[in-house]
Amino acid sequence: MEQTQVTDPRSGLSEHTGKPGDSMPGQGDAHTSRSTLPTRLSVPEISQEHAGELLTEIRRFCLSEPDAGASLTRPDQRWLPAALYPYRNQQAIRQDYPLFLSRNDDGSPSCLSIMDLLFNTVADFAPEADAAKVLKDNLARLEVELRSQLTNQDSDPVDATPAVQSACDALESTLALKDETAAQLHDDLAKLIKTLPAGGTFLPMTEHTALQIYLYAAEAEAAHRDDELHKEIASLRSRLRNILATEHARGEQGRDASTLAESVSDAANSQFDAAALSRVLGSVEQGIATNPDRLKRIERTVSTFDRFLADPNASVLQIISRESPPLCAKRDTVQWTTTKADPCVEAEAVFERLAHDRADLFTAIRTAKLELDNAYDPIRHDTLVLSLDWRSFSQAELLLVPPVLAIEDPEQIAGSGMLSLSRLLLSGRPVGVLINVAAAGDPGASGEELFTRYRLELAYLGIGHREALVNQTTAARPTHLLESFRLGLGAMHASLHVVASGLTASADEPALGAWLHGGAALEGRAHPLFHYDPEAGETWARRLDFSVNPSAEDDWPACEILCLDNAGTQTPIASHFTFADFALLEAPYHGEYRLIPDGLESESFVDAAEYLQLDAETSCEMIPFVWATDANGIMHRLAFTRQLGFACRDRLNYWHTLQELSGVRNEYVLEAVQNERERLEAEFASQREKLIAEHTKEIERVRTEAAGEALRRLAEGLVNADLASLASGTASGTLPPASSVAPVPAAPSESETLAVPTAPEPEAEDEDEGYDEPYIDTPLCTTCNDCMAINAQVFVYNANKQAVIGDATAGTFEQIVSAAEACPARCIHPGKPLNPNEPGLDELIERAKPFN
Repeated sequence: MEQTQVTDPRSGLSEHTGKPGDSMPGQGDAHTSRSTLPTRLSVPEISQEHAGELLTEIRRFCLSEPDAGASLTRPDQRWLPAALYPYRNQQAIRQDYPLFLSRNDDGSPSCLSIMDLLFNTVADFAPEADAAKVLKDNLARLEVELRSQLTNQDSDPVDATPAVQSACDALESTLALKDETAAQLHDDLAKLIKTLPAGGTFLPMTEHTALQIYLYAAEAEAAHRDDELHKEIASLRSRLRNILATEHARGEQGRDASTLAESVSDAANSQFDAAALSRVLGSVEQGIATNPDRLKRIERTVSTFDRFLADPNASVLQIISRESPPLCAKRDTVQWTTTKADPCVEAEAVFERLAHDRADLFTAIRTAKLELDNAYDPIRHDTLVLSLDWRSFSQAELLLVPPVLAIEDPEQIAGSGMLSLSRLLLSGRPVGVLINVAAAGDPGASGEELFTRYRLELAYLGIGHREALVNQTTAARPTHLLESFRLGLGAMHASLHVVASGLTASADEPALGAWLHGGAALEGRAHPLFHYDPEAGETWARRLDFSVNPSAEDDWPACEILCLDNAGTQTPIASHFTFADFALLEAPYHGEYRLIPDGLESESFVDAAEYLQLDAETSCEMIPFVWATDANGIMHRLAFTRQLGFACRDRLNYWHTLQELSGVRNEYVLEAVQNERERLEAEFASQREKLIAEHTKEIERVRTEAAGEALRRLAEGLVNADLASLASGTASGTLPPASSVAPVPAAPSESETLAVPTAPEPEAEDEDEGYDEPYIDTPLCTTCNDCMAINAQVFVYNANKQAVIGDATAGTFEQIVSAAEACPARCIHPGKPLNPNEPGLDELIERAKPFN
């Protein structure tokens, strides 16, 4: 059965891997088809004369000269970075949205992509590999059906169960299976619907996505905390009421006949006389009455509990904004305040009011616990109760104050609102601030200033306040966004959330959709993600979490662009995805690009990533470019201006700052490592020179002793020689018996030569007699085991795990020479061959000379 293909964005442009949707879409299986690849045409090279004119014009444009580049082609919104060309069809892209929102068993919020929802749900009721096989084989088709239905919905969340049920019905109709297979699929789809998390909704990606996820997270966290608070208060109130009821029963009114009659059931009233019982109790002397002040405290405490439990708006979320509430915020759990004043200032005032109300409640809770333990001491506790405010709250109490969120415009924060934001972040009040930004924009600049000044980093500004929680996140990574909001809702201090909405700087709908646009901003270092949590530890390494970014240790994510040549053959181009690539998706930046005509070649053309590594002097001589595709899918090079290059370097410098603060590429650490490496290398070199000197000295000593020994043996041989026996020609050195002496021969004639036998000269000893056998400078052995691998009988280890000669005859001379050549310490000396019949000795002796 043919399967519906959906491009899976799990593999990124970089090597970054992670949870679904946590990386930029990259070269997935669906991207290798010819229809998704751009074409790079080969054209004849432009003539030298015309090429010179074009190069001059392009260079003038890159240097931002006035009126330069007028004759060159300027890209429009149909142009795309070449690395993103395979993703132009959004319907074929598997992305995180529509996002499934639900609550876990413990009440905490969670979010999943559609594919993860389907896969996890099926795995819950059919974990075996062969279970629900037809459904598992068609999960991609079911995903397509579900996405198709949700695409036609409006921007409001959609109940998950009816939507999935409709997609299941459509799948059954499309497959049109029969008999047992159809029945099995129907049953498995019913189990899928039944196993879906209850109360889940599908959320599209819009300009209000960040607010909707915040509201979902805040409602989930507040509901869980309020549920526990209501249970505790109900229990304390019940126990305090029992105390009051007991004291009430001990008074005069408690012994009244009518009161006694009301205290028993109607059936029991017929069994005794309430009036008689009242008279008997009235005659009994009562015990010591409870302190009236204590009773008043308990009554006030119970009254406080009653007011809280009866107030349905006691725990609603508080949001303060300059804008009117969007439809998604019009709910019973949200109190939206539209203000013309500063939202940060208003949020502080709202928190103070809520904290004051909660102080009365927490005072009542503390008083109740002390009274129930009979431990309330007016002298000690009255003063503490009266002075209780939010600074005295425990961590658990502070988290029970309803969440307060101020929504502010980035332009306001960059202007008049900066002081009030700073005061809020320094105040310690656990108030959240949400700022929606455009990843390519600059809240402190407009128009031409976008290219002539360093960008104002609002999140970095927040980090400068040290004790405030700061999140820089994006709606394109909902898991990170949800985690950021949960950190803020659980923080003991103020929190700042700088969120990229996925929209362009001009607030237009991106050409590739908000989700892909947000992912491209992340890859292009336009909007890095991080958490700065001062409660995580005392060091930057613990406070700043930078790990979620793709290729966090590199300047730019590396990517491979697949394209087709004139013959239709796939050709890879190694590249990087830089800010210059991302900026092509933003209309305000289009004027910073011009087309480099095909066929124009020059050594001045340099890829953007390489260009950004050059120094200022060298970069002025180069023409930077990025790979892009036009509306027809043809790849071209786009040169960009020095101004855009400045913006790229600004993004890269900020990236380096975050890297260093998070410890990814800390310059101090790198310098310390380099210094330690140099120290160790110098120490090793010194020790090596010392060992070489000692070795040389030892060799000279051995040579001297060997030479002396050879001379001594020669002298002994000469002294002990029997010259008489040598002269008489006998070898024994003794005279023969007289009877055996032969007659003296006649004197030789003059013509005969008198041959007088002489003593044979001793053979000249070889200068290197002491080096005939192999030996090892054992103190220099590094225990590398190379010689052992050649012959473990010739070479053995001593007690210090250093090599010595074992049985030299157990191997060949070739093995000994090979071991000497392999030895890194050069401490093996082969000597001379022990077997004169071994083949190839002439060559082996030459090889052995450098080691003897």
